[in-house]
Amino acid sequence: MEKQKKILVATDAEKRDFFSVMFENLGYDVETAADGQSALEKIRRTVPDLVMVSAILPRLSGWEVLSRVKGEESLKMIPVVLLSDITDVKDKVNAFEQGAEEYINSPFSFPEVFARIRSLLRTRELFNQLIARESRLSLAETLYADLKEAIAQFLKNIDNLDEAIALTQKDVINEETLPPIIGFIREKIGTVRSDAAALDARIDKTVHKWDELKKSEIAISVFENGEGM
Repeated sequence: MEKQKKILVATDAEKRDFFSVMFENLGYDVETAADGQSALEKIRRTVPDLVMVSAILPRLSGWEVLSRVKGEESLKMIPVVLLSDITDVKDKVNAFEQGAEEYINSPFSFPEVFARIRSLLRTRELFNQLIARESRLSLAETLYADLKEAIAQFLKNIDNLDEAIALTQKDVINEETLPPIIGFIREKIGTVRSDAAALDARIDKTVHKWDELKKSEIAISVFENGEGM
C-alpha cells in the first residue's frame, strides 16, 4: 500500500479549513499552520511532500518560508506552492526565480489547484524514483568493485599459500623451519576467512539497502495511469 502523501497548508483560517477538508477527502494527509514561523518549524520536523503557503502570513511571510525551504539542502526538493491575493506579474516571476514550483492567484478554483498539486506530487514522486534507481546503480557499481577487489585479494592469499606449501616440499624443511611455515599458512587462512566474512557482511548490507530502495520506487505505470496520487 502506497504511503499517504503529506501536504502542509499555511494560510488564513478560512482557506486553511477549506483546503484541509478538500485535500483530506481526496486521501491526503494534511497538516496546517497559522503563521510562517510555525509552518517552517513543521516543514523541518515532518518534511511534507508539498507545501502550500500564502504570500502574506504573520510572524514570517510566505516569501520568507519559500526562501528558507529552498535554501536548506534537506528541504529544497519539496515543491512549494505560493498563494497570493495580488495579481502581479512581477511577483509571479519573482516567486519562480526564488524556486517556487507554482504561483496561484485568488480567486482560487479548487479543481485547478488540485490539478496543479497532483501534477507536482507526481513529478516529485518520479524524481524520487529516479534518485532511488541512481542509488541502486551506485550500490551495484560499488559492490562490483568490492567483489573485484576481494577476488584479487583472495587470489593473492592463495598464491601465498601455494608458496608456503611449496616450501614444505623442499629439503630445507626441518624442526626449526616447519613451525614458522605452518604459522604463516594459518595466518593466511585466517586472512582469507576474515576477508570472506567482511565481504559477506558487505553483500548483506548492500542487498538490504537495495531492497529498501526498491520498495521506495513506484512503477512507471503508476505515473502513466495517474494512480496513487
